[in-house]
Amino acid sequence: MRISAADARQYWADPTQQLMGTTPDILPENDAFVYYASVDLCLMFHTAFWDGFWMVHAGVKPEGWGALDGQGLGLLREFWTDIEPRGIVAWIERKNRLMNAFARRAGFRDIGASEHHGLIIKEWRPEWAE
Repeated sequence: MRISAADARQYWADPTQQLMGTTPDILPENDAFVYYASVDLCLMFHTAFWDGFWMVHAGVKPEGWGALDGQGLGLLREFWTDIEPRGIVAWIERKNRLMNAFARRAGFRDIGASEHHGLIIKEWRPEWAE
């Protein structure tokens, strides 16, 4: 379900979700950012550097870990249907085992890395999540 930035802030409230500078108070509330949420997961999307591609960031309530697969896949598909992007891209820290495992189960594919920054670059398309 699509929600507002104000409603999304609760998903970044736990300190474990405040990675790479993302804190609840800085979640943008403008047309360039859209938020989709379920019970324990919120996905924040914004346009990327490439035409038609969107970046995704995740905020997770701590009690949600281990139960995100269906929620995440549903939100990704809902966003894909609503926005019709060319692709969804995520940059995930290599050391973030929980998010990397979730991304793999949701159908993200590794498309690159920034070894200097310890990031894995991933892309998602609905046909990869079958």
